[in-house]
Amino acid sequence: MSSQDNLRLAHLFLEKMGSGASAEEIASLCTPDLDWKIPGDAGVLPWVGQKTGRDAISDFIRDTQTMIERISLDIEDVLASDDRAVILGHLKTRVNATGKLIDSA
Repeated sequence: MSSQDNLRLAHLFLEKMGSGASAEEIASLCTPDLDWKIPGDAGVLPWVGQKTGRDAISDFIRDTQTMIERISLDIEDVLASDDRAVILGHLKTRVNATGKLIDSA
């Protein structure tokens, strides 16, 4: 894919995330060998760390819909090359079970 195709796909991904699309619909936008990385202490929450494949996105969407309250998401940049797209942002969420605020890149 071209960098423009990957950039368009990244923006479509963000649009679908904000629209309430199903986890499967969003995951279908991505390549089956997707590399998905969310910084943080792996194991603290099920979606933190590095995962691969479309199931990484599906699991992330389903888990976050039930386990957290989204407070804000500020997209800082969307970068794309012929090989990949990267979405950089800042997220604030509250863990439903504990009330703990997570404030992270």
